[in-house]
Amino acid sequence: MSRLVSIAMVVALTAVFAFSQGKTRLGARAAFNMSSTTMGQGITNEFGGGWEAGLLAGIPIVGTMTFNPGLNFMYRQPVNFKLGSQKISAHEYAISTPLLIQLMPLGGPIFYVNGGLQVDFPFNFHSRTGSATISFNDRAPFDVGAVAGTGLFLAGEFIAIDFKVGVGLMEYDTKNKHSGQLIHGTLGLIYWF
Repeated sequence: MSRLVSIAMVVALTAVFAFSQGKTRLGARAAFNMSSTTMGQGITNEFGGGWEAGLLAGIPIVGTMTFNPGLNFMYRQPVNFKLGSQKISAHEYAISTPLLIQLMPLGGPIFYVNGGLQVDFPFNFHSRTGSATISFNDRAPFDVGAVAGTGLFLAGEFIAIDFKVGVGLMEYDTKNKHSGQLIHGTLGLIYWF
């Protein structure tokens, strides 16, 4: 499955670059994130905070439509719940590759909406129960999720803020011990070069 996703991403990037109608821009993004997982079984999982930083590109397609691929490094806390009197939490790092289409429905250049897919490759997942930290080996090797968001340019076309929400399309772990999908939201600041 991961090979199929990789091939699809390469084909999509090649097609977009081939039909690009303008100058490609590069940007840097820093964001605060909140994430959780759907746990089921009567367990209420709270959102945990984290951060992310990365690079993105703005590749014009046509008019006010652009393709925005990116590469982010993130820290997140997707598991935070109580089981009886015991608090259980987990954190992980991930390399994230959002593949988003951005539209300016009002003709630009201030307000925009975007949507697409995001592929995350998590690593260093650790669960904490009380004072004990446990390595978790059943974490799915990658996540694929649907992402939608909106944003505003604040200073011309150089600084923007954005808000995105994503919902995982895959199971969170490989053995369904924590069956459910990853849910996350981000509030970010982007500087376009």
